[in-house]
Amino acid sequence: RIMVNMTDLLAVTTNHGNEDNFQSGQLHDVFLMPRPKVPRWTLNSSVSVPQDPNHAHVSTDTSICEKSIFARAELCPKVCPYAAEMHNNFCHFRCVKKQECGLHGTVHEATIPDQKLHACRRCEVAACKTCVAGPPGETGKKLERCTACMPGYSLTDTGECWMHGMWVFATLGAVILVALVIALVWYFRMLARPVVNQAGLSYGMESRNRAMVLKRSASSDLDAPFPLSTNLTRTNVAGVGTMFFFRFQFALIFWVTTLLVTWLLFAYGVSTDLLILGDRSATTPQLLCAVVSWGRGRQMALLWVKVAWLSFAYLFSFAGAMLYAVQHCRLVTGFDSENTTIADFTAVLEGLPRMKGSQLVEAMVAERVEEVTGQAVEGVSV
Repeated sequence: RIMVNMTDLLAVTTNHGNEDNFQSGQLHDVFLMPRPKVPRWTLNSSVSVPQDPNHAHVSTDTSICEKSIFARAELCPKVCPYAAEMHNNFCHFRCVKKQECGLHGTVHEATIPDQKLHACRRCEVAACKTCVAGPPGETGKKLERCTACMPGYSLTDTGECWMHGMWVFATLGAVILVALVIALVWYFRMLARPVVNQAGLSYGMESRNRAMVLKRSASSDLDAPFPLSTNLTRTNVAGVGTMFFFRFQFALIFWVTTLLVTWLLFAYGVSTDLLILGDRSATTPQLLCAVVSWGRGRQMALLWVKVAWLSFAYLFSFAGAMLYAVQHCRLVTGFDSENTTIADFTAVLEGLPRMKGSQLVEAMVAERVEEVTGQAVEGVSV
Protein backbone atom coordinates (compact mmCIF):
# COMPACT_ATOMS: atom_id res chain seq x y z
CA ARG A 1 0.00 0.00 0.00
CA ILE A 2 1.26 3.47 -0.82
CA MET A 3 0.52 6.24 1.68
CA VAL A 4 0.06 9.45 -0.33
CA ASN A 5 1.03 12.82 1.12
CA MET A 6 2.13 14.97 -1.82
CA THR A 7 1.10 18.35 -3.16
CA ASP A 8 2.46 18.05 -6.68
CA LEU A 9 3.19 15.27 -9.12
CA LEU A 10 6.58 16.20 -10.54
CA ALA A 11 8.22 12.90 -11.40
CA VAL A 12 7.54 9.27 -12.13
CA THR A 13 10.01 6.89 -10.48
CA THR A 14 10.37 3.18 -11.03
CA ASN A 15 12.94 0.73 -12.31
CA HIS A 16 13.17 -0.78 -15.75
CA GLY A 17 14.63 -3.88 -14.09
CA ASN A 18 12.76 -6.47 -12.07
CA GLU A 19 14.65 -6.00 -8.77
CA ASP A 20 12.67 -3.10 -7.25
CA ASN A 21 9.39 -2.99 -9.08
CA PHE A 22 6.57 -0.71 -8.05
CA GLN A 23 3.85 -2.48 -6.03
CA SER A 24 1.48 -2.70 -8.95
CA GLY A 25 4.19 -2.52 -11.57
CA GLN A 26 3.07 0.46 -13.58
CA LEU A 27 4.91 3.74 -13.06
CA HIS A 28 8.06 3.58 -15.16
CA ASP A 29 11.17 5.58 -16.06
CA VAL A 30 12.67 8.45 -14.07
CA PHE A 31 12.02 11.82 -15.64
CA LEU A 32 10.70 15.24 -14.72
CA MET A 33 7.51 16.40 -16.31
CA PRO A 34 5.46 19.59 -16.09
CA ARG A 35 2.89 19.53 -13.31
CA PRO A 36 -0.44 18.53 -14.85
CA LYS A 37 -3.35 20.89 -14.55
CA VAL A 38 -5.77 19.79 -11.86
CA PRO A 39 -9.30 21.09 -11.44
CA ARG A 40 -9.82 23.86 -8.90
CA TRP A 41 -12.73 22.42 -6.99
CA THR A 42 -14.91 24.62 -4.87
CA LEU A 43 -15.30 24.32 -1.12
CA ASN A 44 -18.35 22.08 -1.35
CA SER A 45 -16.93 19.92 -4.12
CA SER A 46 -19.12 17.18 -5.47
CA VAL A 47 -16.08 15.16 -6.57
CA SER A 48 -15.97 12.02 -4.45
CA VAL A 49 -12.88 10.81 -2.63
CA PRO A 50 -10.97 8.15 -4.62
CA GLN A 51 -11.71 4.75 -3.14
CA ASP A 52 -9.94 1.42 -2.93
CA PRO A 53 -10.61 -0.86 -5.95
CA ASN A 54 -12.77 -3.09 -3.76
CA HIS A 55 -15.13 -0.19 -3.01
CA ALA A 56 -14.68 2.17 -5.97
CA HIS A 57 -17.49 2.92 -8.37
CA VAL A 58 -17.47 0.99 -11.65
CA SER A 59 -18.00 3.17 -14.69
CA THR A 60 -20.78 2.34 -17.14
CA ASP A 61 -19.37 4.50 -19.96
CA THR A 62 -18.01 2.03 -22.51
CA SER A 63 -16.64 4.81 -24.71
CA ILE A 64 -13.62 5.25 -22.40
CA CYS A 65 -12.27 1.89 -23.57
CA GLU A 66 -10.72 3.68 -26.53
CA LYS A 67 -9.45 6.73 -24.60
CA SER A 68 -6.40 7.62 -22.56
CA ILE A 69 -7.67 9.53 -19.49
CA PHE A 70 -5.73 11.41 -16.81
CA ALA A 71 -6.06 10.35 -13.14
CA ARG A 72 -9.51 8.81 -13.38
CA ALA A 73 -10.90 7.71 -10.00
CA GLU A 74 -13.61 5.38 -11.32
CA LEU A 75 -12.95 1.76 -12.21
CA CYS A 76 -13.07 0.66 -15.82
CA PRO A 77 -16.39 -0.68 -17.19
CA LYS A 78 -17.02 -4.41 -17.37
CA VAL A 79 -16.43 -4.47 -21.12
CA CYS A 80 -12.76 -3.42 -20.59
CA PRO A 81 -12.26 -3.91 -16.84
CA TYR A 82 -8.49 -3.45 -16.52
CA ALA A 83 -6.72 -0.09 -16.19
CA ALA A 84 -3.38 -0.03 -18.03
CA GLU A 85 -0.91 2.82 -17.71
CA MET A 86 0.16 4.47 -20.94
CA HIS A 87 3.83 4.02 -21.72
CA ASN A 88 4.76 7.62 -22.60
CA ASN A 89 1.89 9.63 -21.12
CA PHE A 90 2.25 10.63 -17.49
CA CYS A 91 -0.61 9.48 -15.22
CA HIS A 92 -2.85 8.57 -18.16
CA PHE A 93 -4.62 5.21 -18.23
CA ARG A 94 -6.59 3.23 -20.75
CA CYS A 95 -9.23 0.61 -20.07
CA VAL A 96 -8.38 -2.66 -21.81
CA LYS A 97 -9.57 -6.24 -21.95
CA LYS A 98 -7.81 -9.14 -20.27
CA GLN A 99 -5.76 -10.16 -23.30
CA GLU A 100 -4.82 -6.54 -24.12
CA CYS A 101 -2.62 -5.81 -21.08
CA GLY A 102 0.72 -4.55 -22.40
CA LEU A 103 -0.71 -3.60 -25.83
CA HIS A 104 -2.09 -0.41 -27.42
CA GLY A 105 0.74 1.79 -26.16
CA THR A 106 0.50 0.70 -22.52
CA VAL A 107 3.45 -0.38 -20.36
CA HIS A 108 4.95 -3.42 -22.08
CA GLU A 109 6.02 -5.18 -18.85
CA ALA A 110 2.55 -4.91 -17.27
CA THR A 111 0.93 -7.90 -18.96
CA ILE A 112 -0.78 -9.50 -15.96
CA PRO A 113 -4.51 -8.70 -15.53
CA ASP A 114 -5.26 -8.50 -11.80
CA GLN A 115 -8.96 -8.96 -11.03
CA LYS A 116 -8.55 -7.74 -7.44
CA LEU A 117 -6.82 -4.50 -8.41
CA HIS A 118 -8.80 -4.05 -11.65
CA ALA A 119 -5.53 -3.17 -13.32
CA CYS A 120 -2.71 -4.54 -15.45
CA ARG A 121 0.42 -5.07 -13.38
CA ARG A 122 3.96 -6.37 -13.57
CA CYS A 123 5.15 -9.74 -12.35
CA GLU A 124 5.03 -10.08 -8.54
CA VAL A 125 6.23 -13.21 -6.78
CA ALA A 126 7.01 -13.13 -3.05
CA ALA A 127 10.76 -13.06 -2.27
CA CYS A 128 11.61 -13.05 -5.98
CA LYS A 129 14.69 -11.22 -7.24
CA THR A 130 14.04 -11.66 -10.96
CA CYS A 131 10.42 -12.04 -11.98
CA VAL A 132 9.32 -12.68 -15.55
CA ALA A 133 5.82 -12.00 -16.85
CA GLY A 134 4.38 -13.80 -19.83
CA PRO A 135 3.41 -12.10 -23.09
CA PRO A 136 0.01 -10.41 -23.46
CA GLY A 137 -2.82 -12.93 -23.39
CA GLU A 138 -0.75 -15.63 -21.64
CA THR A 139 -2.48 -17.80 -19.02
CA GLY A 140 -1.54 -20.43 -16.48
CA LYS A 141 1.84 -20.81 -14.77
CA LYS A 142 3.71 -19.03 -17.59
CA LEU A 143 1.82 -15.80 -16.89
CA GLU A 144 3.85 -15.02 -13.76
CA ARG A 145 7.04 -16.90 -12.91
CA CYS A 146 10.20 -16.27 -10.87
CA THR A 147 13.60 -17.13 -12.32
CA ALA A 148 15.84 -16.09 -9.40
CA CYS A 149 14.95 -15.78 -5.69
CA MET A 150 16.28 -13.55 -2.96
CA PRO A 151 19.08 -14.84 -0.67
CA GLY A 152 17.69 -17.34 1.84
CA TYR A 153 15.07 -18.65 -0.58
CA SER A 154 15.10 -21.47 -3.10
CA LEU A 155 13.26 -21.64 -6.42
CA THR A 156 10.56 -24.27 -6.74
CA ASP A 157 9.39 -26.06 -9.87
CA THR A 158 6.27 -23.91 -9.98
CA GLY A 159 8.29 -20.67 -10.20
CA GLU A 160 7.80 -19.66 -6.56
CA CYS A 161 10.30 -18.99 -3.76
CA TRP A 162 10.54 -21.14 -0.62
CA MET A 163 12.36 -19.92 2.49
CA HIS A 164 15.28 -21.85 3.98
CA GLY A 165 15.85 -22.30 7.69
CA MET A 166 12.33 -22.85 9.00
CA TRP A 167 13.94 -25.02 11.68
CA VAL A 168 15.53 -21.88 13.15
CA PHE A 169 12.15 -20.36 13.92
CA ALA A 170 10.84 -23.67 15.28
CA THR A 171 13.87 -24.01 17.57
CA LEU A 172 13.54 -20.41 18.74
CA GLY A 173 9.86 -20.95 19.57
CA ALA A 174 10.69 -24.12 21.55
CA VAL A 175 13.42 -22.31 23.54
CA ILE A 176 11.05 -19.46 24.41
CA LEU A 177 8.39 -21.92 25.50
CA VAL A 178 10.81 -23.82 27.76
CA ALA A 179 12.08 -20.56 29.29
CA LEU A 180 8.50 -19.47 29.99
CA VAL A 181 7.71 -22.77 31.73
CA ILE A 182 10.86 -22.50 33.88
CA ALA A 183 9.98 -18.91 34.87
CA LEU A 184 6.43 -19.92 35.87
CA VAL A 185 7.70 -22.86 37.94
CA TRP A 186 10.19 -20.62 39.75
CA TYR A 187 7.52 -17.98 40.44
CA PHE A 188 5.03 -20.42 41.92
CA ARG A 189 7.76 -22.07 44.01
CA MET A 190 8.61 -18.67 45.47
CA LEU A 191 4.95 -18.08 46.32
CA ALA A 192 4.72 -21.43 48.08
CA ARG A 193 7.77 -20.88 50.30
CA PRO A 194 7.12 -20.08 53.99
CA VAL A 195 8.01 -16.71 55.52
CA VAL A 196 11.33 -17.13 57.38
CA ASN A 197 12.23 -13.46 58.00
CA GLN A 198 9.17 -11.83 59.50
CA ALA A 199 11.25 -9.23 61.36
CA GLY A 200 12.90 -8.06 58.13
CA LEU A 201 9.56 -7.97 56.34
CA SER A 202 7.97 -5.93 59.11
CA TYR A 203 10.89 -3.48 59.12
CA GLY A 204 10.66 -3.07 55.35
CA MET A 205 6.91 -2.41 55.49
CA GLU A 206 7.41 0.12 58.28
CA SER A 207 10.13 1.93 56.31
CA ARG A 208 7.86 2.08 53.29
CA ASN A 209 5.04 3.56 55.35
CA ARG A 210 7.37 6.24 56.75
CA ALA A 211 8.42 7.19 53.21
CA MET A 212 4.81 7.69 52.10
CA VAL A 213 3.31 11.17 51.76
CA LEU A 214 0.60 11.14 54.43
CA LYS A 215 -2.16 13.54 55.33
CA ARG A 216 -1.88 14.88 58.85
CA SER A 217 -4.99 14.37 60.95
CA ALA A 218 -5.99 17.04 63.48
CA SER A 219 -8.27 14.69 65.44
CA SER A 220 -5.97 11.68 65.57
CA ASP A 221 -2.30 10.90 66.05
CA LEU A 222 -2.38 8.52 63.11
CA ASP A 223 -1.74 10.00 59.67
CA ALA A 224 -3.57 8.57 56.67
CA PRO A 225 -2.78 8.55 52.94
CA PHE A 226 -4.33 11.23 50.77
CA PRO A 227 -7.49 10.07 48.96
CA LEU A 228 -7.27 9.33 45.24
CA SER A 229 -9.64 12.23 44.56
CA THR A 230 -7.07 14.77 45.83
CA ASN A 231 -6.57 17.66 43.40
CA LEU A 232 -2.79 17.88 43.23
CA THR A 233 -2.92 21.15 41.30
CA ARG A 234 -4.43 22.94 44.32
CA THR A 235 -3.58 20.78 47.36
CA ASN A 236 -0.12 21.10 48.90
CA VAL A 237 0.90 17.47 49.30
CA ALA A 238 4.68 17.61 49.00
CA GLY A 239 5.60 21.22 48.41
CA VAL A 240 4.99 23.81 45.75
CA GLY A 241 7.20 21.94 43.27
CA THR A 242 4.72 19.05 43.19
CA MET A 243 1.90 21.50 42.50
CA PHE A 244 3.95 23.01 39.67
CA PHE A 245 4.46 19.59 38.12
CA PHE A 246 0.80 18.63 38.07
CA ARG A 247 -0.28 22.10 36.94
CA PHE A 248 2.08 21.76 33.99
CA GLN A 249 0.55 18.39 33.12
CA PHE A 250 -2.95 19.88 33.28
CA ALA A 251 -1.94 22.90 31.17
CA LEU A 252 -0.38 20.65 28.54
CA ILE A 253 -3.48 18.44 28.31
CA PHE A 254 -5.77 21.48 28.18
CA TRP A 255 -3.67 23.08 25.43
CA VAL A 256 -3.63 19.98 23.23
CA THR A 257 -7.35 19.29 23.78
CA THR A 258 -8.32 22.85 22.87
CA LEU A 259 -6.34 22.79 19.62
CA LEU A 260 -7.73 19.37 18.70
CA VAL A 261 -11.34 20.36 19.40
CA THR A 262 -10.88 23.56 17.40
CA TRP A 263 -9.57 21.57 14.41
CA LEU A 264 -12.49 19.14 14.63
CA LEU A 265 -14.96 22.03 14.72
CA PHE A 266 -13.34 23.45 11.60
CA ALA A 267 -13.51 20.04 9.94
CA TYR A 268 -17.16 19.35 10.69
CA GLY A 269 -18.18 22.97 10.11
CA VAL A 270 -16.36 23.42 6.77
CA SER A 271 -15.43 20.06 5.23
CA THR A 272 -14.60 16.62 6.63
CA ASP A 273 -12.02 16.26 3.89
CA LEU A 274 -9.66 18.00 6.32
CA LEU A 275 -9.59 14.76 8.33
CA ILE A 276 -8.48 12.54 5.44
CA LEU A 277 -6.18 14.72 3.34
CA GLY A 278 -2.79 13.06 3.05
CA ASP A 279 -3.73 9.62 4.40
CA ARG A 280 -5.54 8.06 1.46
CA SER A 281 -3.95 4.74 0.46
CA ALA A 282 -3.27 3.80 -3.14
CA THR A 283 -2.89 0.21 -4.29
CA THR A 284 -2.61 0.93 -8.02
CA PRO A 285 -0.92 3.64 -10.10
CA GLN A 286 -4.31 4.80 -11.35
CA LEU A 287 -5.54 5.26 -7.80
CA LEU A 288 -2.28 6.96 -6.82
CA CYS A 289 -2.67 9.57 -9.56
CA ALA A 290 -6.36 10.05 -8.73
CA VAL A 291 -5.64 10.50 -5.03
CA VAL A 292 -2.89 13.07 -5.61
CA SER A 293 -5.00 14.98 -8.14
CA TRP A 294 -8.00 15.04 -5.80
CA GLY A 295 -5.83 15.85 -2.77
CA ARG A 296 -4.17 18.85 -4.40
CA GLY A 297 -7.50 20.32 -5.44
CA ARG A 298 -8.97 19.94 -1.96
CA GLN A 299 -5.80 21.22 -0.33
CA MET A 300 -5.89 24.45 -2.31
CA ALA A 301 -9.61 24.92 -1.68
CA LEU A 302 -9.23 24.40 2.09
CA LEU A 303 -5.93 26.22 2.59
CA TRP A 304 -7.64 29.16 4.32
CA VAL A 305 -8.91 26.78 7.02
CA LYS A 306 -5.37 25.70 7.89
CA VAL A 307 -4.20 29.33 8.01
CA ALA A 308 -7.11 30.26 10.30
CA TRP A 309 -6.41 27.33 12.63
CA LEU A 310 -2.69 28.13 12.79
CA SER A 311 -3.45 31.76 13.60
CA PHE A 312 -5.73 30.69 16.43
CA ALA A 313 -3.11 28.20 17.66
CA TYR A 314 -0.39 30.88 17.86
CA LEU A 315 -2.60 33.43 19.62
CA PHE A 316 -4.05 30.87 22.03
CA SER A 317 -0.60 29.45 22.85
CA PHE A 318 0.87 32.91 23.53
CA ALA A 319 -2.04 34.02 25.73
CA GLY A 320 -2.04 30.70 27.56
CA ALA A 321 1.71 30.88 28.25
CA MET A 322 1.37 34.39 29.70
CA LEU A 323 -1.55 33.36 31.91
CA TYR A 324 0.34 30.23 33.01
CA ALA A 325 3.38 32.31 34.05
CA VAL A 326 1.31 34.85 36.00
CA GLN A 327 -0.60 32.15 37.89
CA HIS A 328 2.58 30.35 38.91
CA CYS A 329 4.21 33.56 40.05
CA ARG A 330 1.20 34.29 42.25
CA LEU A 331 1.23 30.69 43.53
CA VAL A 332 4.86 30.95 44.68
CA THR A 333 4.31 34.33 46.32
CA GLY A 334 1.18 33.19 48.15
CA PHE A 335 2.73 29.90 49.23
CA ASP A 336 5.80 31.65 50.66
CA SER A 337 3.73 34.22 52.57
CA GLU A 338 1.31 31.68 54.06
CA ASN A 339 3.78 28.94 55.04
CA THR A 340 6.96 28.74 57.07
CA THR A 341 9.73 27.48 54.84
CA ILE A 342 13.51 27.27 55.00
CA ALA A 343 13.67 30.68 53.30
CA ASP A 344 12.30 32.21 56.52
CA PHE A 345 15.42 31.09 58.40
CA THR A 346 17.95 32.30 55.86
CA ALA A 347 19.77 35.65 55.66
CA VAL A 348 21.64 36.98 52.64
CA LEU A 349 24.70 39.11 53.44
CA GLU A 350 26.10 41.45 50.80
CA GLY A 351 29.17 43.73 50.74
CA LEU A 352 31.59 41.34 52.45
CA PRO A 353 35.27 42.38 52.28
CA ARG A 354 37.69 40.56 49.98
CA MET A 355 39.24 37.52 51.71
CA LYS A 356 41.95 35.08 50.77
CA GLY A 357 41.13 31.54 49.78
CA SER A 358 43.40 30.20 52.51
CA GLN A 359 41.18 31.73 55.21
CA LEU A 360 38.25 29.88 56.79
CA VAL A 361 35.70 32.29 55.34
CA GLU A 362 32.57 30.39 56.43
CA ALA A 363 33.76 30.06 60.04
CA MET A 364 34.78 33.73 60.24
CA VAL A 365 31.40 34.92 58.90
CA ALA A 366 29.45 32.61 61.22
CA GLU A 367 31.39 33.80 64.23
CA ARG A 368 30.88 37.47 63.39
CA VAL A 369 27.12 37.05 62.76
CA GLU A 370 26.68 35.29 66.13
CA GLU A 371 28.47 38.18 67.86
CA VAL A 372 26.24 40.81 66.25
CA THR A 373 22.84 39.05 66.39
CA GLY A 374 23.24 36.81 69.43
CA GLN A 375 21.66 33.94 67.41
CA ALA A 376 23.25 30.57 66.71
CA VAL A 377 24.26 30.08 63.07
CA GLU A 378 23.72 26.60 61.65
CA GLY A 379 25.83 27.09 58.54
CA VAL A 380 27.31 29.56 56.06
CA SER A 381 27.72 29.22 52.33
CA VAL A 382 29.85 31.66 50.35
